[in-house]
Amino acid sequence: MAGRWNCARQVGRGCAGLFHSTDGGRTWRRMATPAIGWPGDVIVAAGRGDVTWLLAHPGRNGIVYRIRDRGGHWTKLPLTHVGAIVTSRGHAYLADRAGLYVASAASRVVTRVGPSTGPSLVAAAGRVYNFAAGFRDSSGSALTVVAGAREWRRHLPCRGYTWSGALAAASDDLTAVCGGEPGMGQQLKIAYRSTDDGRTWRRQSVPPSVGYIGDGAVGAAGAFFTGGRMPLLVTADHARHWRWIVMRPADGAGGGQVGFAGPRYGWTVQGDYLTRLYLTDDGGAHWRRSHSPFAFRRPEPCRTSTLSMRVVPKGAAMSQTLSILVLTNRGRTPCTLTGYPRIGSAAGDRAGSRSRAIPITVRDSDTFFRPDPGPRRIVLRAGASASAALETVTAYSGGKYLDEIRSIQVGAPNDGVSRAVRCRLPATGPHRRDLVEVTALVAGDDGPPDR
Repeated sequence: MAGRWNCARQVGRGCAGLFHSTDGGRTWRRMATPAIGWPGDVIVAAGRGDVTWLLAHPGRNGIVYRIRDRGGHWTKLPLTHVGAIVTSRGHAYLADRAGLYVASAASRVVTRVGPSTGPSLVAAAGRVYNFAAGFRDSSGSALTVVAGAREWRRHLPCRGYTWSGALAAASDDLTAVCGGEPGMGQQLKIAYRSTDDGRTWRRQSVPPSVGYIGDGAVGAAGAFFTGGRMPLLVTADHARHWRWIVMRPADGAGGGQVGFAGPRYGWTVQGDYLTRLYLTDDGGAHWRRSHSPFAFRRPEPCRTSTLSMRVVPKGAAMSQTLSILVLTNRGRTPCTLTGYPRIGSAAGDRAGSRSRAIPITVRDSDTFFRPDPGPRRIVLRAGASASAALETVTAYSGGKYLDEIRSIQVGAPNDGVSRAVRCRLPATGPHRRDLVEVTALVAGDDGPPDR
């Protein structure tokens, strides 16, 4: 299974690794991976036998690895700035802004085929198609066809519809869908067919306008297309007629992907979050939902029980004391914090009283030292922290009564549970209720920036 995965959009962190399945996607096993500093965006291309290719950081910093023995051996290729990769008959074809290259599965040798015509690559029946769908061009989109050592220059017939596009190829029979400027979940699309490897094209139909075209592939049951906000679309008669395969549409532009390994075995991912993986073993006639090895649940709100908490004093000025309340995720999975920490009761040394309980008034607002950034959603990966500024007043009404708060009850936002956190906060307030001001949480352990 090959495709482009943007892991940073999942939970604000890089990819967890590579997985392989030997039972048609029913179960998955993690491949051995070196410490390459997993990026947020990768392209995986399946090779022949046990060879897999991985393109990390596609685009300006694109680096390619050849992987053997289910992750046992990794080889870095001597190329950078690679933007696309596809495999054909045991070789990997790579494209960057300057050229189109071919790499062997047996060595680190990379050979330049010729200039690149764009950031998209499709392979079928020993041919590789390099094109620039999505680049605005008055004459349509350039197309390069490579077969072994031979190379031809063609074009895609996307004149006036070059906002995005996809190509599905089977031998020299090509189906292209060109898309115009999108808006409100709709995009005008035009479908074309070529039976002579892109030399000439014939307009076939106007596919449904739902969604934004982004990817295409051919299986035994027809040509399949998908994209952002777009369920899987199939044509079985060379783009004359279309029908939907009902799946939940992909989230956002370019979210859906589809691919085939031979005429029978195919896959499609519907959604940027990689949780909706569908597989077929009959060329696309029937699809079944599969457990995705990349799937994850959207992070749930953090619970007080999974957070460690501490109060860090930062100093005082103008009868104001500043501390930073730090919340750290000690759980094993990411969680979210939104808004203000829950501050409850306080205890300590109460001036003029033997009682340990100290009444407080909590105000969610700007503080003297730090402005309130306002509520925002923060994803805390395991071990990460969020923080808020915590401030007390020491000279309210002349400071006649000055208490010292030794512990304060703190809870995660929207969690009814709180627990005591030790601190040393001198405080006063109106009507013998000490005033505690707190800002919204921000990522990191130093609170909001200074004024």
